[in-house]
Amino acid sequence: WSGVLFGLAGFFHLNHALVGIGLWANLVAWHFWSPAPLAGEGSPVRGKFTSGRIALGTVVLVALVLPNIFPAIRAALAHGEKLPLKDFINLYVHLRHPHHYDPASWPIALWFSFLWPFPLALLAARRASRTPQLQQTVRITRLFCAVLLVALLFAGIWYVSEPLIQMSLFRFSIYPKLLSCIGVALLLHGRPGYPLLCWIASVALVTLPFLGRFLSSSPSPVLTQNSHLIDILVAMLLLFGLFEALEVVRPRWIIALPPTAAFVVSLAWRADTLGLRFTPNAADPPEYLSLCTYVRDHTPTDAIFLVPPTEQEFRLAAQRAIIVNFKGVPQLSSELGEWRDRLCRVLDLRDLTTLPRRFDRTLAGMADRYAGLSAEQLGSVTAHYHARYIVTTRPLDFPGPAKLVFEKGIFHLYDLTP
Repeated sequence: WSGVLFGLAGFFHLNHALVGIGLWANLVAWHFWSPAPLAGEGSPVRGKFTSGRIALGTVVLVALVLPNIFPAIRAALAHGEKLPLKDFINLYVHLRHPHHYDPASWPIALWFSFLWPFPLALLAARRASRTPQLQQTVRITRLFCAVLLVALLFAGIWYVSEPLIQMSLFRFSIYPKLLSCIGVALLLHGRPGYPLLCWIASVALVTLPFLGRFLSSSPSPVLTQNSHLIDILVAMLLLFGLFEALEVVRPRWIIALPPTAAFVVSLAWRADTLGLRFTPNAADPPEYLSLCTYVRDHTPTDAIFLVPPTEQEFRLAAQRAIIVNFKGVPQLSSELGEWRDRLCRVLDLRDLTTLPRRFDRTLAGMADRYAGLSAEQLGSVTAHYHARYIVTTRPLDFPGPAKLVFEKGIFHLYDLTP
């Protein structure tokens, strides 16, 4: 069953496919090098590690991940000349994705919030009784920490290869983070004041999203978009903290029933939470989404648009082709050069790396640059890429027969050949 679940993760995501295979191989090798029985006294684990079971799990894992891996390999090999690694790093890592791939740009508070549970979790593991479950958990945590160390050294300090960067190994930090927090809970559980500490921590944590939503003059789009989900999570956390503080509910699994039921009802009520339908991104203002709706309903489906490179929703909401935007970056260096050249032409820049660093600052710099371009400059870009429509953030005087066909707020849509 572990092979099935590893395989399902890899079936839906390429990074999980690659890391899942590596994790599986290391866990199996570790088992044969230092075997441990799975069934201890009072252990809920059924079955044994046998060669037959491991072989079956391996076959299932490989069968599920190959449909994801083969197309990626074919796509990578099918493209032409790649950018030099240095140019790829400057564009893909430092300019476009510093929040994902550039650890040197991450704030100290982020590092602290990630690392503080680990010493306490290590202490908890040393004090806990040596059960097979604990041994497996420690092994998995060590393997994930090794993955993060590889990422930090060779895709964070020294960037040695494009594929290693694209594997996005930093995203797997969620697993050692989760396990280390469980270790802290294990260390504190049963000690004097622990129930009260649970309740205080719950109240403190649930206060944060409310402060962000109600006290901020410009609440986070993430909080605004997912307010209903946050409300459910807040209720779950408060219930868990309350039950833990009172310690009156037996058996313990009953604690999970009320908040879990509320969570399931929320998901069923809001199908978009499951990704079953498209919901507009709060990063683009309502006026821009209104423009997208007009474009979808009143323009030819094969028309090409020049849009502000900071926008994110046009392809989805308007369902039309654009010349380029900053958000929709290609993943392969053989394609990245075209993306760079289009942005340089649209923004009338010789070098994209002159833009401010950090994603939000880069977007702000692009917005200012695009807003300052003349009608002649934008017209030259549309002529080069055979685009018919231009979206601007201020009124401009394009030569005839160009015509303003829609405007709302700061956004103006011009048809160059009405």
